[in-house]
Amino acid sequence: HRKTMTMNEIVDLLQINQVQPHIKSLLQKKIIASEEELKEKYKPKRIDIITPGIEADNESKLQKVFAELEKRNAQKQSDTLLTFLRLSKWDEGNQSEVNRMQLQTAAGVNSSVITAMAEKGIFNITMGGQDLSYNMVYTEVHIKKGNTWKLITRHASAAN
Repeated sequence: HRKTMTMNEIVDLLQINQVQPHIKSLLQKKIIASEEELKEKYKPKRIDIITPGIEADNESKLQKVFAELEKRNAQKQSDTLLTFLRLSKWDEGNQSEVNRMQLQTAAGVNSSVITAMAEKGIFNITMGGQDLSYNMVYTEVHIKKGNTWKLITRHASAAN
């Protein structure tokens, strides 16, 4: 004999498609029991962080970088660097980091533009971590057989 059954196995066993009303009725009559448990899971989300590279870490170097980009007619890279300076609040004396996806979206470029700029020393790209939490609700349906409870099904879903 088995200890657990999925909803599909119950459907096959009873040979009816709609088992939920029957399970609900059995729950109300306390013939079976349902347990819910809230568990917290965590998964780190990896994000790329952009900071100024060795070739763009002060104002005089930035002027040289812009001149070189203009000379090579690299408009997308020039626009991306301007967007980075705006997002990082460079003019306020900050040299803060910028999320790579945020920079790509704001500058309207793909990742190859930023990668090329990193290869030239204009940007540094580092992997950052951002913690996310997911709340999951686990529902179990048990049936009483004699003095013991048998697990019929288990379902997990995201909690709000």
